[in-house]
Amino acid sequence: ITDKISEELARTFVRPARGDKPLLAHALRPSNTVVLCATLYLVRLCVRAPAGKCRRTMSDLNAPVVVLGANGSGKSLALRRMMALQKTGIVEPLIDADVVPSVGVDISNLPIAKKQTLQMKEVGGAMMPLWPMYLNNSAGLIYMVDMSDSIQLGASAAHFHHLCGLPTVKGKPILLVLNKMDAPCLLHRGELESAFDMDAVVGELGDSLTVLEASALSGLNVKAIMDWTKSIYGII
Repeated sequence: ITDKISEELARTFVRPARGDKPLLAHALRPSNTVVLCATLYLVRLCVRAPAGKCRRTMSDLNAPVVVLGANGSGKSLALRRMMALQKTGIVEPLIDADVVPSVGVDISNLPIAKKQTLQMKEVGGAMMPLWPMYLNNSAGLIYMVDMSDSIQLGASAAHFHHLCGLPTVKGKPILLVLNKMDAPCLLHRGELESAFDMDAVVGELGDSLTVLEASALSGLNVKAIMDWTKSIYGII
């Protein structure tokens, strides 16, 4: 590999001097030469990459999608729905909704092919102070909001704004799920938009933000959540 790198450097950057001796041959120490060759070779490869063609590769499947939200927002049930959808191909009309609130971190591996899975990392609402550390090296964020709980709405909005401002989240796809849209006592959409200051959020996040109304209980838009999750890995 070192010889190949040296050849690339010689062909691209070194011009023959008198006696056909490379100008840089005696100017650099061996260790520095190897470092420079490797660096320039990598730069050369990057320059050759077509602009605007950057996309996720299958190796990025190791980066998890992190699922966050206040206690009782429906994270666990939504993931259970997604697991069932991947296994059966349909959204079951009835599903066991007896879910124990997540206390720590639950990892779900969604099968997408024979030997490939997507990792979903659900972090419990009780671990809010530790949420930011779980977003390191993540592929994206799903943030669940309970649209039937007016008490937690303000706190949920504050945490969402804090997360979106983190350097580890900048530029990553974010799905804001307005869950429990089938609840009898439902918050008005205007209340949510006011609490979350949606105009400012959309202006800051732009195309990286997707907002989706759903119900983990009835299965409403669970497939849309699954499709969004696949799309950030380039999977259709």
